[in-house]
Amino acid sequence: MATRWALNSLRYFVPSPPPRGKLLYYTKRTLQLCGLVWCIEHWFFDLRLCVGASMLPTMRCEPTLALALMYPSLLRPPSLKLGDLVVARSPTHPRKEVCKRVIGLPGDTVCVDPIGAVRGHGGWEDAKGGKEHVVVPRGHVWLAGDNMSASVDSRMFGPVSLGLVRGKIVFRIWPNWGPLGNTFHELDIDPDV
Repeated sequence: MATRWALNSLRYFVPSPPPRGKLLYYTKRTLQLCGLVWCIEHWFFDLRLCVGASMLPTMRCEPTLALALMYPSLLRPPSLKLGDLVVARSPTHPRKEVCKRVIGLPGDTVCVDPIGAVRGHGGWEDAKGGKEHVVVPRGHVWLAGDNMSASVDSRMFGPVSLGLVRGKIVFRIWPNWGPLGNTFHELDIDPDV
């Protein structure tokens, strides 16, 4: 009885399709819905499937569904902090997106692992003369995977332009539902010691 009453009360809020032109009506509504979903996905948030061992232990090797806050390209560059998880277009494969952690902001000096897995295989540090310290240029970030031994990251392709950063990952939906916050902690080091 209550269900019938609820359905009848909804009729006043949901417009009924016109008797003629139902195909046109439903086509119009479907296109509106597709446009709304596209705008939400590209301007606000998106679900991303992260796969691979490069982000162990933060994300498992099995596919992980994560929620990313997207940065529209028309707005100002994202305000990122050290330790943020981001989704970025791969500099080497533009159709592919990578999930990495920000470990260097513009102006930061990053210590490149001299015994990294990419050394000796034509990696970025080889092309730069084997530098162990790199200053991140303006408008770029240094990205790395949590599992450095299984990650293709800025050690391989260098600093990543902020224009390639698509969004910040804030929540893991599956498996192990929960927030994916910044795991970096500022150290209070006394320089006199």
